[in-house]
Amino acid sequence: MKKIIKITKIFLVLLTIFSQLSPAATALADEIVDNYESVENSKENVKSLAINGYLNYNEGEITKSLDGEMNSDNLVIYKVNAKVYTQILTISGDEIEDAVEYSVKVNDNESTVITGSELKSGIMGTTTDFTNSFNTTIEYTDTVVISKIDDSNDNQPLILTYNAMLVYEEQGNSFDEALNNLYDGYTFENNSLIVYAKELSLVPVVPSMQYLYGLLNENNGINLEIFDRDKNIVTLEETTLESDPTDKYETVEQLIKNGYTLKFTKGLSEANYNVVVMGDVTDDSIFDESDMLPTMNAYLNEEIMPTMDLYLTEHETDVPGEFVEDPFGTITFEDVMLSNKYLNRNDQEEATENINLSLVLDYSNEELYVGDTFEAKVVVKSDNLEDFINGISGIISTNMNLKLIDIKFNDKFIGTYNDESKLVGAGQNLTNDEVVMTVEFMAIGAGEGTASLVGNIANDLNIKDFEELSLDVNIIRKNSNNNLASLNASVGSFDIAFDKDVSEYTLTVPYDTESVILSGSLEDINATVDGLIEYKLNSDNTTAIITVTAEDGSKKTYTVYIVKESKPVVASPITYYYSSNNYLKSLEIDNYDIAFDKEITEYKINVDNDVTSLDIKAVAEDSRARVEITGNESFKKGENTVTITVTAEDGTTREYKVLVNKSGEKKNAPTEIDDSSNTAEKVVIIILIILVVLGLLYLIFKKDDEEGIIEVKKEEVKKPETKKKINSNKNKKER
Repeated sequence: MKKIIKITKIFLVLLTIFSQLSPAATALADEIVDNYESVENSKENVKSLAINGYLNYNEGEITKSLDGEMNSDNLVIYKVNAKVYTQILTISGDEIEDAVEYSVKVNDNESTVITGSELKSGIMGTTTDFTNSFNTTIEYTDTVVISKIDDSNDNQPLILTYNAMLVYEEQGNSFDEALNNLYDGYTFENNSLIVYAKELSLVPVVPSMQYLYGLLNENNGINLEIFDRDKNIVTLEETTLESDPTDKYETVEQLIKNGYTLKFTKGLSEANYNVVVMGDVTDDSIFDESDMLPTMNAYLNEEIMPTMDLYLTEHETDVPGEFVEDPFGTITFEDVMLSNKYLNRNDQEEATENINLSLVLDYSNEELYVGDTFEAKVVVKSDNLEDFINGISGIISTNMNLKLIDIKFNDKFIGTYNDESKLVGAGQNLTNDEVVMTVEFMAIGAGEGTASLVGNIANDLNIKDFEELSLDVNIIRKNSNNNLASLNASVGSFDIAFDKDVSEYTLTVPYDTESVILSGSLEDINATVDGLIEYKLNSDNTTAIITVTAEDGSKKTYTVYIVKESKPVVASPITYYYSSNNYLKSLEIDNYDIAFDKEITEYKINVDNDVTSLDIKAVAEDSRARVEITGNESFKKGENTVTITVTAEDGTTREYKVLVNKSGEKKNAPTEIDDSSNTAEKVVIIILIILVVLGLLYLIFKKDDEEGIIEVKKEEVKKPETKKKINSNKNKKER
């Protein structure tokens, strides 16, 4: 009967568990299924709807429409004119019911309620006004959010997007044209505003920001912003007039500079122009001599420099008769010469072409030694006194036996050259017998040395090739032998035998030596030597330096250290005392701090349960003493003793002890449970329910056990009474 009761209780408990688990599990499953179906339904609905569009615009009182063309990126492109256009969007699909009401939100506008029929016929999207614009392109995206209005709560909003591009292109309607008409004399092209530096013999000069703003104030509709090289907006500066500092102001003239950006806007149109101040490299808005050398370096190194590309040249292509312009910013020799023309104020319209002008190379060296340098002069030669040059460009080539050292230009020229031996120079007029430049070479190898110069000469913009200039010299290699053949001393002995390739020796002399004479011979009779002389010995150590110079100038140094022997002394008996120092100098234990004192011989530290030994560094105060460490292994729980014994040279000892207290095992900390999600909370609830039920089971079965114990006790109590009665009856019979 009790087993039946227990089984019944277990059944009731399990029934209670499943009754508690069922709502949580059902809710969790319903949540997952609902989310999945919601997403899938939304995808299905969006796929089944279509969004299309067209533009509305007015011509007088008549409203017209314009269709676009869709490209491969689902972008609808409209070709438009200078009008106001409104995007009309149409929604189609079987899910849209004509009589049903829908909540519709377009872009950032307020939601409106319209019928499905109105939704299909078209709703308004983006409005674009091109009436006050130049040629421009506008791209936008219209976003439509649609929700069905009914009593159900499972309607998911549907999101549709429509991408469009409006392209306004009209011949002659551009910022370039408008600005070139507005700012007479300036050039707006290729996204650049090209102006000329002050004092360059061209107009106009660099305009001020005040001037540009002033012109715009007279021409409404165009706005201007000016940005510096760091893209920060530049504002006009004002200063107080000294005559009336209370309420009158004057504007400080601010010139626009290289690298500034002018941002013009009109309506929806925008244009950015990079300011290029032609002729200004040094950023002072003035063209002068300081701008020439950077221009020449840019020419030699083929660097882009728009500010000095003053002469836009054309070059013939591979097709005969076909020419192309240099890329804007490329510096040519013509650019250098045009800058030179402006710099030297040459007002001549066109220079006269040279008749029989040429260049010659003047040098006198016919035979050189390796290491020698020499100069060659480039000289103007002409029978016509009117012939002149004021510019030269070229390249110098040498063979392996010559090296270009330097190029010095005439004082009338500004010139430079680079590591590739390309050169350029320009300046004032040079005529017959004047030196254009002086070229310095070095002989670096024996044999024939050759050099050549090819390039162009110019008188202003008349540029022509000159005939190749060349030189040829014979180079002889000098003897480079800088060795000693022998080395001797008047007194003493060397530590090693002499070797010409060994450069250091020690010479030992008697303690009372006052001087030493060093002598020797040279391997090459054309070499010279310094240092083979008499040396006064004023101290126990003297250093002698011997230098040998070869015919070609190369040097070798020999060093002799002259050392006096020690003065002899009378020997005396020596008594040796053994050290009794048995102190530690230092005691360190890795990862543990102790305050060490050599007089303190006992230290205590606590270690973790997993530590079995220590990393001890013990250093004796006396280097002759020895240190021994014992007990530093297999630590047990509780106190352990590590002994450090220091034994002095005389055998006396001193002990230092480290008492190591090892802790017991640590229990692991309970793991925390992250209850950050709704699903985790449900799992926790289920676990708590199970724990409660298990507690109920424990109480139930505990109660049954107690009842069993009570019954057993009752039976045990009754049995003695029965026995007592039997014994009583037995006694009666005996009586």
